[in-house]
Amino acid sequence: MRKKIYDILPPAEVDKVEAIKEEVEEVEIEIKEEPAFKKQKFKQPRKPLGKGILFSILLIGIAVAIAGIYFLTDTKAELVVHPKISNIQEEKKVVVALSDDFQAAEGADRFVLMGKVLTDEQSYTDQVAATGSAEGGSQAKGKIRILNSSSGAVTLVATTRFLGTNGKTYRVPQVVSVPAMQGTEPGSIEVEVVAEEPGEDYNISSSTFTLPGLKDHGSPLYDSMKAETVAAISGGAKGTGLAVSDNDIAGAEGKFKQQKAGEVKNSLMSNLSDDYVLLEKATRQEVTSFVVNAKRGDRVDRFDVSGKIKTTVIAVKKEDIKRMISSMSGVEEGDNFGYEIKDIDVKELGDKDGNKEMTLSVSADYYGCEGDEDLIKKVLEKSKTGAIAELEKDDRIEKVEIEINPSWKDSISNKKENVTVKVVGLGN
Repeated sequence: MRKKIYDILPPAEVDKVEAIKEEVEEVEIEIKEEPAFKKQKFKQPRKPLGKGILFSILLIGIAVAIAGIYFLTDTKAELVVHPKISNIQEEKKVVVALSDDFQAAEGADRFVLMGKVLTDEQSYTDQVAATGSAEGGSQAKGKIRILNSSSGAVTLVATTRFLGTNGKTYRVPQVVSVPAMQGTEPGSIEVEVVAEEPGEDYNISSSTFTLPGLKDHGSPLYDSMKAETVAAISGGAKGTGLAVSDNDIAGAEGKFKQQKAGEVKNSLMSNLSDDYVLLEKATRQEVTSFVVNAKRGDRVDRFDVSGKIKTTVIAVKKEDIKRMISSMSGVEEGDNFGYEIKDIDVKELGDKDGNKEMTLSVSADYYGCEGDEDLIKKVLEKSKTGAIAELEKDDRIEKVEIEINPSWKDSISNKKENVTVKVVGLGN
């Protein structure tokens, strides 16, 4: 179909064109109201900071951290207190009460110590060295044959004498029975003899012997009894040797008591609990029996002694000793109190109503100062110097040392739990 070409649009066509334009314009307007593309903003990169600025920032950070640590860190402190040591010497009348239900008599001026009395008796045997001297040496010994020409056996007592051709006497140490004559042969027996005294002149190679004791008693056996050496009698010599002296015997009991006393006392003390202390000079020891198995002049290096020792010790409670010392005149105790006994001498000791009465002469070193809590209160929030000055105002304190942690701080915490006390007194 052919298209119509119009030079001038007819009115009807003009209306169509106008309608189309209107529609196109409406579309364009709607597109403009909703933009299809949003612009994005781009930041330009900053230039890097200089090294000097970074270093300054770092320094400021470190300074802030140090300041925080310094001001926020609390301190811990230890007070080392050296109290003044004083000495007290005083006599005290006391009664050692042996039962818990003891009551002091009304108006009594005696101090009461709760205590115990322990007793033990033991038997001992010991050796004591001889210290005396005597002419000694060794006695010659040898063997002889005793001959009996009588018709009956002969019994010789111990220590029977045999006289040699050298004029020296020898003895048999035991009882000897010599057989009777058998036919034409005399009865015989070999025995050991010992020279009567030490000395070289008792040494003989051979000899015959008579029995002088039979002659002295007029016995007819004197002519029937003879003896002869079996071998040489030798070993005799003279010299000075140890022997038991009078001092050895007199001192044996004292030495026995001294050596064994400690053993008995230690045995008794082993039964005491740690809260008791022994009154050393109230210890009583008695030797109930004593035997010395030697006599003066015995030539021995050592000799035996034996006997029985009865030991009685008195022990008292340590807390009572502490109370007694703190009660003495001039002693200012304080919550921190310590003492060290130098000596307790027992001047009088007696028994009364089953208890022990005594007068004690006491010498002791002691110290006393305020308790830990009071000392801590005085130093809270103070400087080290100020705290030391405050504590040393107390005339019971010799000196004070304070250690603060961390070490760069000089002030003590305001919290009691951050402060500890160490009292360096006796025995530290």
